[in-house]
Amino acid sequence: MTVYHEAPTGPSIPAVVEIDEHLGADSLLWLKSGTKDICVRVAVEGRLPAGTKVHLGLDIGKASLFDAKTEQRI
Repeated sequence: MTVYHEAPTGPSIPAVVEIDEHLGADSLLWLKSGTKDICVRVAVEGRLPAGTKVHLGLDIGKASLFDAKTEQRI
């Protein structure tokens, strides 16, 4: 996923940053989209404060999807 400050052309998911977890060269952005929690890994230069509204651009070819019941990758 790519994090945008403005809605990109094409499909995107609006979300709000809850936590920006610094991990050295990367950060994990813990986001809330409606009632769903989303975690996205970004370069440390992409760090954002809590409360920042963003849009997530989805590249389905790079996505990892999991079954909600079995938690197995699909």
